[in-house]
Amino acid sequence: MTKWFQVVNAFKGNKKVLCAIRFCKIGVLHDYFKYNALDNRLVLGYGLEDIDYFGELEEGLTERFDGRLSTSPISTVGLEIIDRLILSLRQPKDALILNFLKHAFTNCLNLQYFKVSNFLLIQGHPNQRNSDLDETQNNLNMVHFICGAPNNNMLHVISEYLRNIEVLVFGSRSSSDNLILSLTYFINLKRSYLIIQGISEPLYVKFEYLDGKEQSYYYYDGSLIREDKQDSSYSCRSFTFICKRDTRFTVCVGSNESLLNFCIDTIQGDCHSISAILVFT
Repeated sequence: MTKWFQVVNAFKGNKKVLCAIRFCKIGVLHDYFKYNALDNRLVLGYGLEDIDYFGELEEGLTERFDGRLSTSPISTVGLEIIDRLILSLRQPKDALILNFLKHAFTNCLNLQYFKVSNFLLIQGHPNQRNSDLDETQNNLNMVHFICGAPNNNMLHVISEYLRNIEVLVFGSRSSSDNLILSLTYFINLKRSYLIIQGISEPLYVKFEYLDGKEQSYYYYDGSLIREDKQDSSYSCRSFTFICKRDTRFTVCVGSNESLLNFCIDTIQGDCHSISAILVFT
């Protein structure tokens, strides 16, 4: 990393140079640094070695630090020039993702694109493009949970650092049988999407609003059916979203591929708009 930041320091004072950094498990990616003159961007790749996951103890022993990744800056410019940060690991642990999120939100002040493998993507609007550091700060407004639904710790950390998120995208895959997600932390949330990813078993989806109203749906055999209350005869996974009344929610039936390539401007598949106006008690 020292060589990295020697390159970065050469651009000190140039507020039009941005930097994309990609961390990968060693063996997948060899270290590299490039300069893209068209985008006026540094592109840096770094293969993570065992020392990035293990801490050295006495007598040559090592200890696994789940969720600990050393990304300390060795630069007089600082991490504010980083606008794209990518962590590519096959099965990153939640603790590692959470610590990586905290580090990025705290230190990379001009971050515009943050991706963790096929688990999480945070970005500004895809059509929005800036090339000056003064124009990029605090433009993150979309969170896409690519692998499905997050755990509540991850959602809470994101909401603590990025309360102005406007769009949330969830998938239906989840390790939890009954998942409750509160979206009320996001004060400027305008749209949310749930992608039901071609599952065959029934899925129960419930929307609870801050004024006490609620509405429920079953997804079964390709259809989304509105219900007054949960039918106990169904044994299925459930999602409960706690929302504000002015949040537009859309449920789309698709595939794993449709979730990976989901775009709010070109929504495809069988979609159902959930209106908070028509809710019942």
